[in-house]
Amino acid sequence: MKSRPSALRDFTVDRRAWLLTGVAAVIGVGGAALAVILLRAIALATNIFYYHWLSLAMVGPAGSPDLSITACLTVLLHQISWYYFFIFLFRKNVIVFAYSDETCGSVAEEMATSGRLSMPVIERETGRLCGHISAAELLAGRRRAVNRETERSIAFLPVSQAE
Repeated sequence: MKSRPSALRDFTVDRRAWLLTGVAAVIGVGGAALAVILLRAIALATNIFYYHWLSLAMVGPAGSPDLSITACLTVLLHQISWYYFFIFLFRKNVIVFAYSDETCGSVAEEMATSGRLSMPVIERETGRLCGHISAAELLAGRRRAVNRETERSIAFLPVSQAE
């Protein structure tokens, strides 16, 4: 009884499969090496900040001589990091304002980065609210500057081109 050749039995491997296998092996070895480096960095940081010595030995922070101070600092830093994380996460709730002596460019940049279309304007010396500025007002000012520049450039054209 002879078996017939079938397309379903083709287990040949071409160059692309070997290349993909090689790339996957390099990525896997690189990831493992990076994990070892990260573990060593964690061990070094633990030894420096808890025991105040320079070593790559894997030790826990539980035996540290000044554990109570370190624990308080760790909790404090953890809370501060969460505070800044939530400020970043809910940035729209942060009060964004412009000083009265800022340039229009810096105000427009702050509007663009914060996603706001209007901002209160505050005097730098007194902290008193002196107005409000919107993106439409900034664009209107830019439009006037462009129109003035266009009028100036038309004034310098030769007479044959100006008509």
